[in-house]
Amino acid sequence: MQQLLHQLCRSRIPGLNTLRAGSRAIGRSRCQASLSAAATAGPLPGEVVVICGASKGIGLEVARQCLAAGALVAAIGRTAETSSGLATLAESPQGASRLLRISCDATDEEQLEGAAAAVRGRFGRADAVLSSVGMLSDPTGQVSVRQMPERSLQQVTAEQLLMNFKLNALAPALTAKHFMPLLLHAQRQAGAQQGVFASLSARVGSIGDNKKGGWYSYRASKAAQNQLLRTLAHETNRSRVGPIVLMLHPGTVDTDLSKPFHGVVTWELFPVERAASQLLDIIFRATPADNGKFLDWKGEEIPW
Repeated sequence: MQQLLHQLCRSRIPGLNTLRAGSRAIGRSRCQASLSAAATAGPLPGEVVVICGASKGIGLEVARQCLAAGALVAAIGRTAETSSGLATLAESPQGASRLLRISCDATDEEQLEGAAAAVRGRFGRADAVLSSVGMLSDPTGQVSVRQMPERSLQQVTAEQLLMNFKLNALAPALTAKHFMPLLLHAQRQAGAQQGVFASLSARVGSIGDNKKGGWYSYRASKAAQNQLLRTLAHETNRSRVGPIVLMLHPGTVDTDLSKPFHGVVTWELFPVERAASQLLDIIFRATPADNGKFLDWKGEEIPW
């Protein structure tokens, strides 16, 4: 039934452009309709999901789960075309015809513009865009002075501060700039249902929730991301036709980003599969009332 409604609402037959909203509503209500409490929302077959930061970690797992759900996936990352994880997906039955890999530095506007053009050329639109680009420590050595989060102001360097702002604030803002037109195009095609732009933020980016200090660059850059995207949400609200904008805290996830801190984590460490599923559930249950919200992995609001 979901697939039939989806195919109908993708057609250009007059009067059918509102059926997609009903199709998505069925998808969003399947958790309540299912006997399994673990059922979650996700993309419908044929929907286009763009993931920026898909070469590994959370982004890679989101790509895998979207392909498994029948979605068309554009996987973007600095090493997308050489990523072993994405190569495995591309060779799978799901990925052979529905996965587009694009190598792109999300801090480079020219490359982002090219990536957006490639997605438009292949899929014509985007129904959801997730930016999972970011850094906490720097195991690659791009920051030469210090590679771990600062514990005191005396450890703050211009180099590390700028690198954090570049990856944690600039990259998602520029990704939104270049991919919002594709979300708007999908909305015009489909009718009332709004697309979603979501970005991975972090609870430590909350000023109101800052109770321990430390991690100067990471905290400040995530707070900057929140301000940029909250401002974008106001812009889309004013237009009355813009996509939903979300800032999401995925929890502490077992990825390379958190690996240096596994020994000191006192709260739950999520496997990447669970984290990706939780994020997709929030993204594909979002309504216009959620526009501009800063949410944790449970869908609960985090103070600014």
